[in-house]
Order: sequence, then C-alpha cells, then structure tokens
Amino acid sequence: MLTVCLAGLGKNAKGQSPETMMRRAGGWVAWVFVAGLAGMAGMVDLHAQSSLNTVRVGQGVIMVGDSEAKLSRLEQPQRRVQTFNRLGAPVGHRYEYRAGGRTVHVEVSGGRVVAAYIVSDS
Repeated sequence: MLTVCLAGLGKNAKGQSPETMMRRAGGWVAWVFVAGLAGMAGMVDLHAQSSLNTVRVGQGVIMVGDSEAKLSRLEQPQRRVQTFNRLGAPVGHRYEYRAGGRTVHVEVSGGRVVAAYIVSDS
C-alpha cells in the first residue's frame, strides 16, 4: 500500500526515489525514538537519587569544586569506595555519609569534589 502511494510522488531534487527517502527518514525516526527512551530512563533514575551542587555533611556544607581536604575535616564517612572508569582504571573515590534517614554520596576525583547527591533510602 505504501509503495503504491509513494509511486506517484516521483523523485526529489536530488534524484532520490520516495523509497530511499523513507528508508533514510526511518533511520532518523528510530534514532529519535531510542534517544527518547534513554531520556525517559534518566527521568526514572531521578526518583532514586537527586544530583545537587551542594550537600550538608555533618555540621558543614560541601559544594562541587571543594577540596578533598575540606571534606575530610567535616566528618568521617561511613564508607569510602574507589571509583573506576569504563576501562577499569581508578579515577577517584566516593564517600558515603548516613544521617537522618538519608544517604549522601560525594564523589572526589583529582583531589576535588566532582559530584554530590542524596540517595533515597526508601
């Protein structure tokens, strides 16, 4: 049915047949669909953790860009985990703090805080 409808359209200015144009458009449609699904998966992840620029740790406040020394002066973490890149090389540490029914993760790389977020405990 689609071929019958497209057959009457002829070729475009580049000399492409309607079938070629539909195949190329189909590739873009699939790509946009996959990108949309990936975006929705990221939205679902926002319920599990909240990415912030500033978090409270003990009696102090840590911001992205602060030094690891400032982080260590505030409070002892419950856990310190080494982080790795996709190839398995160590790139830094993640400090985990628990307080008031929530878990705070602070990621450090190169001696600086690169991420700070609250992970819900529910």
